[in-house]
Amino acid sequence: MSNARRVQTVLASALIATATIALSACGSLGPESVPRDRIDYATAIGDSWKQQTLLSIVKLRYGDLPVFLDVQQVIAGYQFNSTAAAGFNASNTTLENPSPSFLTLGGSVLIQGSYRDSPTIIYTPTVGSDFLTRLMTPIPPSAVLFLLQAGYAADGVLPFTLDSINGINNKSNRRVNMGRPADPRFARLGQLIREMQTAGALEIRVVKQKDAAETSVIVFKPRQNDPETEAKRKEIAEILGLSPDLQDISVYYGGSSGRNDEIAMQTRSMLQVMIELGFDIPLPS
Repeated sequence: MSNARRVQTVLASALIATATIALSACGSLGPESVPRDRIDYATAIGDSWKQQTLLSIVKLRYGDLPVFLDVQQVIAGYQFNSTAAAGFNASNTTLENPSPSFLTLGGSVLIQGSYRDSPTIIYTPTVGSDFLTRLMTPIPPSAVLFLLQAGYAADGVLPFTLDSINGINNKSNRRVNMGRPADPRFARLGQLIREMQTAGALEIRVVKQKDAAETSVIVFKPRQNDPETEAKRKEIAEILGLSPDLQDISVYYGGSSGRNDEIAMQTRSMLQVMIELGFDIPLPS
């Protein structure tokens, strides 16, 4: 192979390699963006939700009305266009006297690209009926019981979610109640139920009879040869005014009916929970 042909081949290969590298560097952004953007968006939404909730609790502490804005939808759009072209030319010139030959080589590479990132985030304010439904509706007693069934400690769940249980009042910091203190039996009840959870003697069921609404049932399972757990079960029944031999107890929302075979819970709404948390924030000195 002549020197001219070798030079042509090397130059052409270099131009093709350059164009290939340029195109591969500007490949598809779709798959690579998923693990990065999914985590980033989820982290940003979670952090902003926590900041909004904390700000709302502080506002409620000082009598200000909170405003909630939910991230309804996130649409991340990407657009990338790329163009790459390579050119090569060679010419051989011969002079007459003397007659040496000259090889003229030329080449060019054209790379063009454009990138556009246009995320669309849709916010929805919580107002009107949505505000009433989501924030001012009391937590269902079944949700409180399911938290207990999931393993959350009763002495942590009950003080946050209940105003009273069978007429036994929880502490309230809200001004409307002028700082009502907790009934000492309420704290004792939470401690006893937590100990029953630890012993595996507590069970939650949801019963739905024909043509009737769902009813939550709390079951204090008897433990064979375990007088300590049995004594705790009877103390719980005594505090709540229940029949001492009752094991399956239906749970309803509302004030105490005085019956010895059911538990009546007055639960709090999420707005009430936030108000209580707000009044636990100490005032600056």
